[in-house]
Amino acid sequence: MSGKSFVKGAVVLSVAGIMAKCLGALYRIPFARIASDECGAIYALVYPIYNLLLALSTAGIPLAISKLVAEYEEQGKSGMSLRILKLSLLLLASIGIVVAVALFISADWIATTVWEVPGAAISIRVITPAMIFTCIQAVFRGYFQGMQQMVPTALSQITEQFVRVAVIFAALFLLMPYGDEITAAGATFGATVGSGMALVLMLTIFFLYRKKQKNNPLWISRMDDLAESISNSQVLKKVVALAIPIAIGSLVLPVMQSID
Repeated sequence: MSGKSFVKGAVVLSVAGIMAKCLGALYRIPFARIASDECGAIYALVYPIYNLLLALSTAGIPLAISKLVAEYEEQGKSGMSLRILKLSLLLLASIGIVVAVALFISADWIATTVWEVPGAAISIRVITPAMIFTCIQAVFRGYFQGMQQMVPTALSQITEQFVRVAVIFAALFLLMPYGDEITAAGATFGATVGSGMALVLMLTIFFLYRKKQKNNPLWISRMDDLAESISNSQVLKKVVALAIPIAIGSLVLPVMQSID
């Protein structure tokens, strides 16, 4: 990757990150003024545990995918890049489904026994699909970053936050007559809708990208290495081995938020 491309990619991700963070932070002021204390408390309870489980599920893996894809692309082995994408999708989709189902089933126990706020159970349940969407989305982000394509990640980040904030305010104005628990659940559901829309966008970009690449003779010739003599388990071991050190560092903030 040239220095110019690296700087361009870094700028794209930085700008997108700043915009997403601003969207995710600025809504808190009007949200706190509009929502009741009970609604705000339930909303604030759910997000730390969601962020912790999400970090546990995906921490380090997108960066590991990005590194491996970049290495194989440098070697002209686009087939192995695609293989890493497929195996990582299988891994993270499975993890996301298992964690989402476990969270959905244990929602009443968490809300009643751990938090002693029974009304939070519905908020936990409506956010569980976001686990699956975000896990799958993380794989595509890692793949595109490894391909030195930063725009898909940037667009998905902005889309996710914009839609999430829009749903939060829609829930506040439309669901308040139905009580704090329903309103909090509607606001929490913003994460599910936002991640779902971001995933749809990422999938659309991916299929358009693949269609474009299939018309490129150079890319077709680089797909011949799909049969490289390395097992699927060895590929996944590479991904996990790279992800673990990154995961340890990235888990610090979600853990502290959950403790708090």
